[in-house]
Amino acid sequence: MIPIPHAGVYRGVQGLEDARRMSGVEDIVITAKEGQEMFPLPEGSTYLGFLFVRAQSHNKVLDGLREAHRYLRFIFSTPLPVVK
Repeated sequence: MIPIPHAGVYRGVQGLEDARRMSGVEDIVITAKEGQEMFPLPEGSTYLGFLFVRAQSHNKVLDGLREAHRYLRFIFSTPLPVVK
């Protein structure tokens, strides 16, 4: 699961292809939709997406997840305030 680093409106992700080329990475699925307002846990109830890594050991899987995640740069904009 890819956590949401901070609240904002999701605009996209960079580095996806580089992250997918990492050893052990089987897939990266981004479930966030452009324009979607996102909130980190515990206020939010979703994730940006999911990283799938296969390796020979638990530690190598964790290392692969961390390394692939380092390539991903999520772009957020500040939500416009609602005026009543």
